Amino acid sequence: MQTLKEQLSERLADLVERISAQMRPESDEEWSDLELTMPQFRTICLLGRGSERMGNIAGHLTTSMSSATSMIDRLVDKGLVERAPDASDRRVVTCQLTSRGREEMDRFLRINQLRLTRMAGRLTVEELQTVVDAMEILWSAAQRGCDES
Repeated sequence: MQTLKEQLSERLADLVERISAQMRPESDEEWSDLELTMPQFRTICLLGRGSERMGNIAGHLTTSMSSATSMIDRLVDKGLVERAPDASDRRVVTCQLTSRGREEMDRFLRINQLRLTRMAGRLTVEELQTVVDAMEILWSAAQRGCDES
């Protein structure tokens, strides 16, 4: 028998998944012709926060170094990622977004922001305040999880 907390956690996970599905682009025009795989997309999002070493990318994707390297090769071929020497250790190479990669990431973020704004526009002020309060609680919990690591 599940506890109430377990039931609510499952419900939250289901709702987040359903909302994420609604956030997907409605047409090919909203997205791009990049044809990214999910690991490639996750890597672009990671690199959107700053350059990373290959080991960090592999760890983020929970994959092997060789798989991460092959994936980065494909992103380099698409012109989205470039390799650069690490300023603190010449033996290390970091990966970072190219200007085109940043443009694509910015475009995705704008599309996502627009979709969230549209969704929020369907809420009453009271509903929106409840959602914002709940998201702030989730953000706080996420930060506590990062502090424990």
